[in-house]
Amino acid sequence: MEKEGLKSLIESAKYGSIEKVVTVDPSRISRNFLQAQEIEMQLKALGVDVRYVDKEEVKQQPH
Repeated sequence: MEKEGLKSLIESAKYGSIEKVVTVDPSRISRNFLQAQEIEMQLKALGVDVRYVDKEEVKQQPH
């Protein structure tokens, strides 16, 4: 079963409303590794750049 937020993300990607998804932890997309890869491939096929960043990298970014 997909999360409502994930469904919304994919729908927005279909309409071209999202250019990039940035997350610190891949499990935020899915706790199942294979499902997360599948979702990432789906988003990339829709033209969405998917990035994973290190927590320290996020802390160093200016607000």
